[in-house]
Amino acid sequence: MAMVKYCTFFTFYSSFFYPADDEVIYKSRGPRTDFDRRQHAHVITDLYCHVCDVHVTEKAKHCSSCNKCIYSFDHHCIWLNTCVGGKNYRLFLSMLSLIVIGTLFIFFNSLLQFIGSFQDVSSSSSSSSLSLKPYYGLGKILSFIFR
Repeated sequence: MAMVKYCTFFTFYSSFFYPADDEVIYKSRGPRTDFDRRQHAHVITDLYCHVCDVHVTEKAKHCSSCNKCIYSFDHHCIWLNTCVGGKNYRLFLSMLSLIVIGTLFIFFNSLLQFIGSFQDVSSSSSSSSLSLKPYYGLGKILSFIFR
């Protein structure tokens, strides 16, 4: 149950975390200007974004899906509907790790229940130790991720 809570928390926190460049966040701007390729070959030239109309850092890139500049842009996640960059990359990886761990946990728990359904009822003492095996390494895995 705790795994579901962690996955839900990281999914919501990652999707609502605003990964835009600081200059874009703090600048009050009017309506967006259309980018004209005849005037500029690239969206960002000399650390200036012509679409956002702001100065950005060297690692910033403009996301065409979000239409904003993202610091250390990695990709635009269509499942979270947000960009993944330097500000939320660790949260994104934590969320993915928890989803993988949760999926593996459910798979192995289901496998143990499936195997246990073929065992004789008289051997109930061995089945109780069999059902605890997925929990042994879970604490070590979670402590490695959240250190």
